[in-house]
Amino acid sequence: MNKKRKISIPSSECQKNYKYKIPKKHRVKYRECCPHFGFGYCIDKPKNNTFSCIQKNSEFCSVFNNFKRMSSMTWGEIEQSHDFHAHPAENFNKFPKKARDAFEKLDNPSPYRFKIFKEARIFGFFNSLNIFEIIFFDRNHEY
Repeated sequence: MNKKRKISIPSSECQKNYKYKIPKKHRVKYRECCPHFGFGYCIDKPKNNTFSCIQKNSEFCSVFNNFKRMSSMTWGEIEQSHDFHAHPAENFNKFPKKARDAFEKLDNPSPYRFKIFKEARIFGFFNSLNIFEIIFFDRNHEY
């Protein structure tokens, strides 16, 4: 399960530094889009950084109610909303080891985070299709 996931981009669209470039006709600024979430990169350990640390049904419902609420907003609106505290994440080196490893496997890691309920945060990144790929859950807002 430690395989590096890559999105295949035709070589004509690659830059000299081997980082992909999205053609202008397909470029969409994430701030103008409504969220779509991916879970393919979620870490499975340590438990306190996974969704399995949610024990109460009411908290689980809060998480998914906020996902639903966010889905009706654009990322720009989410960033302006005090409820979600959405912004790029700093201190990449302080992330849990499995999360750091997941980010380091990416070609151009740009960690991003938002509040999902109480003080809990979700960390991930935007892929080339503007899908927010969730990497880990920060239950106690430690990172």
